[in-house]
Amino acid sequence: HNYYVEPDSAGGTRLIDNGADFDPGITIPNGGWNAPLDDLVSYAAFLTGVAVDDETRRRFDAVLSRGSLEEIWVPRIPIREDPAAEHSEAMGLSFFLVRDGDRTVIGHTGSQAGFRAFFYFQPEKRTAVIAAFNTTNQDPSEEADAAFREMMSAVFAVVDP
Repeated sequence: HNYYVEPDSAGGTRLIDNGADFDPGITIPNGGWNAPLDDLVSYAAFLTGVAVDDETRRRFDAVLSRGSLEEIWVPRIPIREDPAAEHSEAMGLSFFLVRDGDRTVIGHTGSQAGFRAFFYFQPEKRTAVIAAFNTTNQDPSEEADAAFREMMSAVFAVVDP
């Protein structure tokens, strides 16, 4: 189930039960992610090549070779190239590449059923950042935009120190 809190007429709040979790139905083929964060950690380990043992490395290589992953991460379509912007962005094949000077992180963001998440990683450094939020705002405030930009700047400090 998922819930939200709203003000009640007595000046307090009440918990609203939205019922069963969101059924994504046909949206799964478009990349919808319905999995626990532990699974995202495993995915980030696969993408960064962090294998805990030889068997895991063999499994990783059987899924997709490093060469194929590196091809996926080649910038293909520029998104933002404004020299005044803090970061430049491009799309690879199903991933976004965010560049800050000579540093690049690869990742993806998304939201579904009122939840928002992002993860960015740096394969050479074998590091990743995963963040998940239990709320979204279709019309973000200036403060929310600034907070997101600050988080993106922090990603570079964590992923590519």
